[in-house]
Amino acid sequence: TEQYADFLHRFYALGIDLLIIVGIFIILNIIQLSGGFLILVLLLIVFFYFWLLESLTKGQTIGKKIIHLRTVDKETLVSASTVKYLLNNILKWNPLFFIFDLIIGIIVNKGDPQKRLRIAQNISNTVVIRDK
Repeated sequence: TEQYADFLHRFYALGIDLLIIVGIFIILNIIQLSGGFLILVLLLIVFFYFWLLESLTKGQTIGKKIIHLRTVDKETLVSASTVKYLLNNILKWNPLFFIFDLIIGIIVNKGDPQKRLRIAQNISNTVVIRDK
């Protein structure tokens, strides 16, 4: 049986992914893209980083791969479809929605990752599991 990922492991994976994105931001800043264009490019990179990596690597970003996690289809517990990964990441793309969804995950799911009261994952019908 698959083991659902707990908050701490998911948080570590997200931290690694965010460090990578900060590195990308620093590189873009060095290239000296203008303010508004820099933000647009960074938002697109963030979106495609998560969506494409999950779609192409069976549910893993670099952070999830290092921490041994995988986002999968809730029903089958195998790789989700590209559309499900797209839906999950579109919903998390808005920073305010992401923070709200994260807070729900921390408060409501504490101690029971199977509750799955995260909005984005419920809508996309995905879960995060420990990768063997």
